[in-house]
Amino acid sequence: MPTRDITQADVELHRFYAFAKPVFDAYFPDFVWRLTTVYRSPSEQLVEFTSHRSNCDGVEKVSGHNVIPTRAIDGGIFRKSDGAYIDTIPDFPDSLRKALYAFIGLLAELHGLRWGADWNGNGVPVGVDRLESLNDPYHIEKKAAK
Repeated sequence: MPTRDITQADVELHRFYAFAKPVFDAYFPDFVWRLTTVYRSPSEQLVEFTSHRSNCDGVEKVSGHNVIPTRAIDGGIFRKSDGAYIDTIPDFPDSLRKALYAFIGLLAELHGLRWGADWNGNGVPVGVDRLESLNDPYHIEKKAAK
């Protein structure tokens, strides 16, 4: 079963979360950024990919979520007034959604981490479109060691 336990993440991700959460809260008091996944098993990862993030070649993908300490965290943004997940709110302004996730992503990049909306790897975020399979604005990970 996937966990949201930050203690299962790498220390760099602990530090990032401890920094980014209060910064996000200060700038966006009507919303809250919460962890949605820290660890998930390789078989849970396969379900995640095949259920709505195609481009999976049918094998269990190695992911930053599949090891402990994890090298990745996922987070979602929720409306503070009622706890609603912004991705499920009908008519939630897409430009605001993009801005909220981009804020977290840019904080991650400033901390030397990689966020899922920059899969192109050039430091320029691609459009944050929930329907694009390799465009994951929820995902923050350690960069691969060179």
